[in-house]
Amino acid sequence: MASQQVAGAQAKGVYAFMKHFALNDQETNRLSELATWANEQSIREIYLKPFEMSVKQGGAGAVMSAFNYIGMEWGGSHSGLLNTVLRGEWGFRGMVLTIMKYLKRRKLRRHRLPLTLRSRPEVCLR
Repeated sequence: MASQQVAGAQAKGVYAFMKHFALNDQETNRLSELATWANEQSIREIYLKPFEMSVKQGGAGAVMSAFNYIGMEWGGSHSGLLNTVLRGEWGFRGMVLTIMKYLKRRKLRRHRLPLTLRSRPEVCLR
């Protein structure tokens, strides 16, 4: 169903974002460093399948990353998902976006990142 929605939106000139990539199946406490634990088989068969179909069949051009942690790594910078799977295996050539404004108060201040990073409203991963 997701791939058909993406394809339909793209056909009408709408830039469709698939979100939230990936393993983001809980809204409660999602900005409070929620960690999702799963093995590779369940990730590929359950969590990634709709995204894969949206890329390969729907022609998705944009992805918004997840806010949760996947194991110990934050979903917004998870190289295995964003580079190896999304770009490498699926051939995705679009834009990956995460919204930093939600993370400013919690993560950026706690980790004391440079002010230049704090002032940027969003970061695109390429």
